[in-house]
Amino acid sequence: MTPARKTQEKLRSPRSEADVAKVGKETGLAAPNEAFRHPGVRVVQRIRGGGPSPGWHPRERTAFVIEALGGTRKAAALLAVAPSQPSRWVSGETVPGPDQARMLLDIDYVLARALLVWGHEEVARDWLTTSNAHLDGLAPVAWIELNGTAEVIDALRAEASGAYA
Repeated sequence: MTPARKTQEKLRSPRSEADVAKVGKETGLAAPNEAFRHPGVRVVQRIRGGGPSPGWHPRERTAFVIEALGGTRKAAALLAVAPSQPSRWVSGETVPGPDQARMLLDIDYVLARALLVWGHEEVARDWLTTSNAHLDGLAPVAWIELNGTAEVIDALRAEASGAYA
């Protein structure tokens, strides 16, 4: 049995408050009783407590996207999440789910490339959300959601070189 599986079993089957407290000490949980009642709390407490964060740095990437897009609400709208969600990602309270993580990474990458081309957040933001002839009339952010970043980066290169579609 793997160590992770052993911990899961311990969290599922404590017989008394003393057992719950013992499991809490073994797993490093801040509130073992709460973790027993709500297994998902364990991950949140570890992140809040300064424990290991995901290797792809969602806090930093989210902060960059929020700043480049001009605010939390604009970032949330572009990422199609609740307005409070990006703030939770920055604070480390939660991390993006798989779909939101992919979109966050893609937006982060395209924004960084656009800023290399134009150097101004406002121009990059406008380009990202405006219809683009190189992308069959879709805005780059819509294209990213449907097809990924490859063609968006090609469109960015084309526009930077002065090509017209």
